[in-house]
Amino acid sequence: MKRFWWFFFGMVFFFSGLVAALVWRGTRPFPAEPLAVAALRSEEAVRVVETAYGWAFQPTREVQGGFVFYPGGRVDPRAYAPLLRPLAEAGYLVALLKVPFHLAITAPDKALEAMRAHPEVSRWVVGGHSLGGVAAASFAQGHEVAGLVLWAAYPQDDLSERPLPVLAIYATHDGLVPPETAQEKQAFLPPNARIVWIEGGNHAGFGAYGAQPGDREARIERRAQWEQVLQATRAFLDEALTRP
Repeated sequence: MKRFWWFFFGMVFFFSGLVAALVWRGTRPFPAEPLAVAALRSEEAVRVVETAYGWAFQPTREVQGGFVFYPGGRVDPRAYAPLLRPLAEAGYLVALLKVPFHLAITAPDKALEAMRAHPEVSRWVVGGHSLGGVAAASFAQGHEVAGLVLWAAYPQDDLSERPLPVLAIYATHDGLVPPETAQEKQAFLPPNARIVWIEGGNHAGFGAYGAQPGDREARIERRAQWEQVLQATRAFLDEALTRP
C-alpha cells in the first residue's frame, strides 16, 4: 500500500512539473535583440528609466505629451525600444509597459499606472502592436485619451461611433494580421481613422525580436519598415498631442 502512495504522489508531481513546463514554454517571450536592449541606454537627448510599470523614455527637452505602448503577445517589451526611442527624442514621453505573462490582454488598464506615474503629462495617446493593440483599443474604449495607435492590430470592440483619432498601420506581408483581415476589421474603426499600409512589410517588422511563427517573409528591409512606422506615428502624435 505504501508503495502505491509513493507511486501516486510521484506521478502527481511529475505531471504537475510537466504542465508547469508547458505553460512556461507557451508564455516564454520572443527575446529582444541586442540592438533593442542597447536602445534602452540613457543619452543626452533621452533618459531611459526602468519603472514599476515598465520603462520610461523621458526627453531632456520640453515634453509635448505622452505615448503609452502595449507590447505584442509573447514579445519581450524591450524589442520595441528602437522604434519608441526616436519618439522620445522628438519630445514625447514614452511609457513602454510590462504586462503579466507577456500578454497585454491580461492587463488592459495597465496604461493607468504609467499615466499616474507622470502627472506632469496632461495629454496621452495609447497604442500597441498586435495583441498589445487590442489591449490599447480596449483601454481607449473606457478612458479619455487623445488618440489610439494600432500597429498590426484592430479593436475587439466596435469603435466606429467614437469621436476618437485613430492611426492604424498594417503591412502587406503580415502573416498574422493579413491584409484581408485588416481590411475587414476596419469597420470597427471610426470613419476618419488614418490607415497606413507598408508595402512588403510583415508582422515581426514592427519590432526587433526576430522571426515569428506564422508570419510571412518581408519584402523590404526591416529598417525601411521602421522608418515608415515612425514617420506615420510621429505625424499622428504631432497632430493629436500638440495641436489645439
